[in-house]
Amino acid sequence: MDEISHFLDLLSKLGPDVMSRLKSAGEVTVVHHDDADGITSAAILEWLLDENNIDSKLICLEKTFPQILSRLESEEGVLVYLDLGSPHAKLISKLNRGRDFIMILDHHDPEKVDDPKILNINPELYGISGESEASASAVVYALVRAIIGEAKGELAKLALIGAAEIPGEIAGLNELALRDALSAGLVKRRALRRRIDYAVVEGGRLISRSELSKRLTILGSVGYYRNGPQMALKACLEGFSPAISSLYKKLEEERKRLYREALTRLREGGFHTTTNVQWFHLGDLFLNVGSKVLGTFASYVMHRGMSRRDKYLVGFMHLNPKIPGLGELEGEYSKVSVRTPDQLAAMIRSKRMPSSAEVLSHVCSLLGGFGDGHDYAASGIIPRGRERELIRRMNRRVEQYAAKSKKGRASLDEFF
Repeated sequence: MDEISHFLDLLSKLGPDVMSRLKSAGEVTVVHHDDADGITSAAILEWLLDENNIDSKLICLEKTFPQILSRLESEEGVLVYLDLGSPHAKLISKLNRGRDFIMILDHHDPEKVDDPKILNINPELYGISGESEASASAVVYALVRAIIGEAKGELAKLALIGAAEIPGEIAGLNELALRDALSAGLVKRRALRRRIDYAVVEGGRLISRSELSKRLTILGSVGYYRNGPQMALKACLEGFSPAISSLYKKLEEERKRLYREALTRLREGGFHTTTNVQWFHLGDLFLNVGSKVLGTFASYVMHRGMSRRDKYLVGFMHLNPKIPGLGELEGEYSKVSVRTPDQLAAMIRSKRMPSSAEVLSHVCSLLGGFGDGHDYAASGIIPRGRERELIRRMNRRVEQYAAKSKKGRASLDEFF
């Protein structure tokens, strides 16, 4: 049995127990990420809860702040993390202290945890790449599909939109959502000049799934402090109304304005280059939008060819302490995002350089923060004012790893 079949078989076995726990919970608190993958994941699970008359409360969270995890543990009923949480499963388990059932559905590089109260469903734990074969939305869809015992085209369509963040050909678990959406006639395959695209039936017309993914991410991230995630979730379940479309256009114009200002800063000397890292700091520029915007901007800079192709690209911004629906963080923090251009990505694949998630999470933890992500993209939180120290420590760790790699003794598990 291959990895995908094994994973689907596991979900089929878990399905009845998961459904029983959700029904007996009284209320389910759903904590989800603010990008398209997290939002579509929440929409798919919300459909299941509504169909079974299960009360729910949704909270959109940008990062799994330990302070916030502590507050969430006071919530009654079942707690579900979508598109986040798996890299911090041990902390979630520790804070829970064996009291309540917690389910994590995620695709980021995970921590293993031996706790009967924590159900950590992550394809990475079963040999399936969360970077190329499985979005969080595809994981949630596969579980809901197993629970209801049949394909559901509308949900498959949402999973396919959420999976648009994963580059390249649709493969692995994401392909299950594609097949179901195609069978339901809700997605059409289109041949473009250099690639195959998939258009989604939305409002009676065909729209590229990548365009819909972009719209949801703009609503959720740029509109994070203005009810944007809630509007994005509504768009998933009810369609893009004129009011939601108008909000998206307004937020997209704001994003473009912020990008123009950020690019001007970089062109005027905002880049700093070290041995292994090229970095920039945008200060308060993105303070009134969600910090996810920093990561999308870093990707934008990288794909425009503005950064060095052989160095980790690191961006910083001051973090807004407000968490909608949960109050404010204590202390002052900065967000850090890491991207890996093509030449560096090739070195990571060949184990000559460490993955962005592992090096960033390690260094952030040394500075009193935390980080997570994937091999080629990661993000973290550190106390404000320690940005230059992060760059120094990151350079040092990368140099140490590269030296060991040249000697043929590099092992990520051993080294980190």
